[in-house]
Amino acid sequence: MRPVLIHEGKLDRLAAADALRLFLEKVVSAGGFDLQVKVRAVDSAGLGEAEVLADLDGKDKEILLARTGEVLKALEHLAFRVL
Repeated sequence: MRPVLIHEGKLDRLAAADALRLFLEKVVSAGGFDLQVKVRAVDSAGLGEAEVLADLDGKDKEILLARTGEVLKALEHLAFRVL
């Protein structure tokens, strides 16, 4: 079941950040990656700017960036689809 992220026509940034953090933690754990997940809501974002930011750091971060960041791009795509 998808979390409710839109309230009164606006993104609930805290709910989105929490949902994204849970998703990324599951993917990192399932993949056996040595990565720490940090996600935060951005207080004020303008049109077209990020409202939620994720940071993945650790020994396996090079895997995310290899081959022009294909794994990172795939994670971003999946996150958009799941949320």
